[in-house]
Amino acid sequence: MEQSEIVVDSIKLKNSNTKKLPNNLNTIHLLEKSVRQDWKKENPKIIKTKPSFFKEENQEKYLIFEINFNGKSFPYSWDCDLSILKYLSKYDKKIVAEERKWREMTHTFTTIEWKEDLSTLIWTKDKVYKTKVTDWNLPNYFDCPGTISFPSLRFEKIFELPNARTNKQKGIGIFPFDKSLSKITETETELFTVKNNILKGLVYDINNDKINDIFIYYQELDEEGFTGYRRLYINVNGIWTCKWIEYYEECI
Repeated sequence: MEQSEIVVDSIKLKNSNTKKLPNNLNTIHLLEKSVRQDWKKENPKIIKTKPSFFKEENQEKYLIFEINFNGKSFPYSWDCDLSILKYLSKYDKKIVAEERKWREMTHTFTTIEWKEDLSTLIWTKDKVYKTKVTDWNLPNYFDCPGTISFPSLRFEKIFELPNARTNKQKGIGIFPFDKSLSKITETETELFTVKNNILKGLVYDINNDKINDIFIYYQELDEEGFTGYRRLYINVNGIWTCKWIEYYEECI
């Protein structure tokens, strides 16, 4: 899909037409069927490393994802495979799902909101912030024929980003918020797959022990870079495990 985040003011949302959707389990089942998953490919296996923060016993406690910022400086993350929605729905079952129509536009979108305070850690530009999940949003329309409309998870604003509409600043999100993760470092690196292929990307040390905990890289699927994957791995007892993925199609 064309990865452009939609910005909606909260007042407009409250004044839009809404329709309640079925209960939690039925809603998620329907959404799983509505978002195409035929784009998925096998994740490359990366050579083992030294164990660090993530263990077998705590890896399911944390939800890790890449952060983008939209044209009004609000943080968000793509949820292409619905792994974020599935995780948060297990964590808090008191969700409210609605189909909404903006008065200013002709299309509708599905939004899910949580009753609980879902505090999240966001790291960007060498700083750690604490914010909250606001909603999960799936546009029920297609900007480009033949592309996929993916959902996103959105958060409360943490700062005003200079030149927000053109700024490509990114970061990482960690849910739930963990105050012990106060010093996070980012480094460019190359990791090798078990097939001896090189993956160039960014690694993050989140517990200040000089061992990499998170790895993100972009894989181009065409020479122009119009289509590709962004994959996020975490180091679980020395084994790199893919936990988040974005499929990118630029609208031409």
